[in-house]
Amino acid sequence: MAYGKKKDGDVNWGGRLVSLLFLIIFLAGIYFVYDLFKSIPINEISISGQWQLAGNPKWFLTLNADGTASSYDQFTAGDTRNQLEYTYTIKEEEATDQLSGVSSAVYIVTLRENKTGATEDIKITKVSKAEMAIMKDNRPKNLTKVNIF
Repeated sequence: MAYGKKKDGDVNWGGRLVSLLFLIIFLAGIYFVYDLFKSIPINEISISGQWQLAGNPKWFLTLNADGTASSYDQFTAGDTRNQLEYTYTIKEEEATDQLSGVSSAVYIVTLRENKTGATEDIKITKVSKAEMAIMKDNRPKNLTKVNIF
């Protein structure tokens, strides 16, 4: 059985259109993920929202743009403990990496508990729309944004 040469008029435009639409959706998805994790400037607006630190228990931190914050531990669904209310301040400091000698900006969020007045510092090194890289208790941790979508 011999196959003849395709004529120019026999192009399957439906297949090309579906392929083009798939390519557009694929590229839009790649851009969406890139935009979700790219670094954004650190300020009161960009860090506001509810953030979660995975573990057992899960630690939730809610930062508001007006300088107030709250946190709690969630052991199981509905079992929340250690609910605290804070006011916070944010300041920028210059930090130098001891190994590479590269200096970068580090933002320090000082949480001041409303009832006792105790303070806790959290160093923020990077913020994106989906996660925040912090140093808490001198250990690097990643907070993920709750309800991203």
